[in-house]
Amino acid sequence: MRESVAAEAHRRAGTSYRLGCLTSQTMKPTIFRLGIIAISFLIGIAVSLIFTNQRSDEPALPPVGNRFSNCANPTELVYKGGNVVISVPNDDEFYIGKQKVEPSQISARITQLFGDVCLCDRVVFIKGAAKVKFQTLDLIVRQARDAEVNRIEFVLDRKKRGR
Repeated sequence: MRESVAAEAHRRAGTSYRLGCLTSQTMKPTIFRLGIIAISFLIGIAVSLIFTNQRSDEPALPPVGNRFSNCANPTELVYKGGNVVISVPNDDEFYIGKQKVEPSQISARITQLFGDVCLCDRVVFIKGAAKVKFQTLDLIVRQARDAEVNRIEFVLDRKKRGR
C-alpha cells in the first residue's frame, strides 16, 4: 500500500518511481545543481589567484638592514667577557656580579658596567632560582631593556632546586 501511494505521488509530480531508486528524471536536477556549485567554486579560485598574482610583484615587507649581522653568538660572548650576569636567588634579592642591588638600580648599573661597549656585545645573563616568580624575572627583563641591551639570556640555576 505504501509503495502505491508513493508511486501515485510520483506520477502526479511527473517523475517516475521504481521501488525507491532514483531514475534519470530525478537525477538531472541534482547533477545540474552539483555542476553549478563546482563551476562557482572554480570561478572563486580563479578570481582569488588573479588577485594574488597581481600583488606578488610587490615585496611583502620592505627590506630591513640587519644591524646585528656582525654580532657574536652568546657562547662567544661568554668567553669574550662582554656580558653582565644578574643572579636572582629569590624574589627580593638581586645581584649583579657579587654586588647586591635594588630592582630600581638594575638599569643604571647595567648601563654603567657596559659603558662604551658596542651594542652587539651587550648581553645580560639572568640566572634565576627555580622558585623565583615570573613577575620578578619580567621586572629584570624590563630593566635590562631600559639599559639598551642587545640580548637577554636566561640561565637555569641547577644548584638550588625550587620547592
